Amino acid sequence: PSQQPHLCKKPSLQAYWYRAIPTGDAMRLSNWTWVAFLCAVLIGSALTRYPAYAASEPLSGVALEAAIADYKVKLESYTQARQAYEQDAKAYWTLVADKRRARNEKRRGQQPIVLTDYVLTQPPVYRGSAGADQSGAATARSPAAKAGCTGGGRFSAGGA
Repeated sequence: PSQQPHLCKKPSLQAYWYRAIPTGDAMRLSNWTWVAFLCAVLIGSALTRYPAYAASEPLSGVALEAAIADYKVKLESYTQARQAYEQDAKAYWTLVADKRRARNEKRRGQQPIVLTDYVLTQPPVYRGSAGADQSGAATARSPAAKAGCTGGGRFSAGGA
């Protein structure tokens, strides 16, 4: 005997749930409208509770001119430092590319590759502009400083 499908199968709870939720573009728009409204209320309440984050009064007159002059000095200092770094970095990476090409040429010619076929220095590091306060900035970000390492102890003394 063949099995016949159940003709009187009751719909599942999931089917009722999907029918109960209205769908369509109008409902999606309504949901996004509520989300936007909620965000606006939360941001508005945060700005009224914490006035330091609210928009401050714009600078004008002498204060504005001083701020612009200070910005221009800092921008010029940064631009000079960045250009010097870019020049050093370009020279370094050009050398790396040239050495790589020479190694590839040696491989094609089945010649031995020696240590002088590699760049044995590290790439230049951007140190920031001269006017920027760099005291402690590098140590604050280093993992060793966060872990409380002093840089030696038993490892540099040959163990103990």
